[in-house]
Amino acid sequence: AMGGIVLALWALLFLLPLPHALRLPGVLEARQSSPIYLQTAARLREMPVRHGQRVKKGELLARFDNPELSLQLDLVNGQIVETRAQLGLALSGTPAEIGPLQARLDALAARRVETEKLLASLEVRAPQDGEWVAPTLHERLDAWVDRAQAVGEVVDRSALRFAAVLPQADAAELSALPAAAQSELRLAGRRGEALNLASLRMVPYQRQRLMSPSLGFGGGGDVAIRPDDSSGTTAAEAFFEIQAEFAPGALPRDLAMHGMSGVLRVPVAARPLGSRMWAGLQQLLQHRYGL
Repeated sequence: AMGGIVLALWALLFLLPLPHALRLPGVLEARQSSPIYLQTAARLREMPVRHGQRVKKGELLARFDNPELSLQLDLVNGQIVETRAQLGLALSGTPAEIGPLQARLDALAARRVETEKLLASLEVRAPQDGEWVAPTLHERLDAWVDRAQAVGEVVDRSALRFAAVLPQADAAELSALPAAAQSELRLAGRRGEALNLASLRMVPYQRQRLMSPSLGFGGGGDVAIRPDDSSGTTAAEAFFEIQAEFAPGALPRDLAMHGMSGVLRVPVAARPLGSRMWAGLQQLLQHRYGL
């Protein structure tokens, strides 16, 4: 009897294929969106537009300042005036100095152009028509914001899709995506309702920046992020992105919010439980110990 039980358990673990589905976290995102990152460190001084407000292309969204940049521009302008004077003297008396002085003048002119661009970027303007999404920007008012930090995003809410995170460890199970009708999407705003999808698409390259900080550990999500990334959007490991398009009318208007989180359930080929456990153990050993 004991042998029969052991045999039955062995067959259950290693012979009987069991259905399985990947649960992939993700967020709603606009097909047309323009994330904005600060090009140089600066202090946030003014926010004429509120989070969630409609904006037009070119409209002022936020104003920063950096006194050091203004001082740099004054310094460069002074150096240009001085170098031009030296170049004028060289033209009449020391021809050998003309080449080096002209090269210095060209370098100073390029530095001035770059400094002027950085100063202009401190006035953040909308790159497109849409909705201004910056839910936490007000917390930084009068505070210093580091270079390359996300300021906000201008999005077009008229066309939304769901973008899900597919870890590298699970990518092998999805050599081919199933039909959209076999998959299931549930959003955080209404977990009890599965939304109909029209299509699934895997972006054919890896990425490391998350679609939203809410997907990372720091934002309450399940994706590990790099400890040295203060924005909370750089994943610890590269991943693939799966984009899910909604069937016409499938996305309720009250859920059509850029950044809303959810879970995409994607079925994969049935495999015995033991085979799946063994594959998971191999991935763990390879990841931690390089075996």
